[in-house]
Amino acid sequence: MGFLLFALTACGQETPTEPEQHSLVLTASGTAKITSLKYTLDDRVISSGPATLPWEETIAIPADGRDHSWALEAKYSNGVVDLVATVDGQPLTQSSGGGTGEGTASIDGEIKSG
Repeated sequence: MGFLLFALTACGQETPTEPEQHSLVLTASGTAKITSLKYTLDDRVISSGPATLPWEETIAIPADGRDHSWALEAKYSNGVVDLVATVDGQPLTQSSGGGTGEGTASIDGEIKSG
């Protein structure tokens, strides 16, 4: 009986753990026509081309002890575009652009993992 009590006590204890990865969510919204939307991770182009708003991409960032850089750039025309980045559900950065004619809006950052 003593063993059973010990086993139940040990099972009830929780030890905090670090996440195995971080979740970077990039979003673009607004009324503009997006002629090119490009995002990079660690200086590699992951996606590039025209996009329709609203747009969202979730990227898994490994918690490997390294720093990971990322960037999102939107080339747009005639309207407003809002770019937002969150990491693990927390706001990280945002930018907006808009007007008539053509323009570019961008956000970037670095995630220190581990």
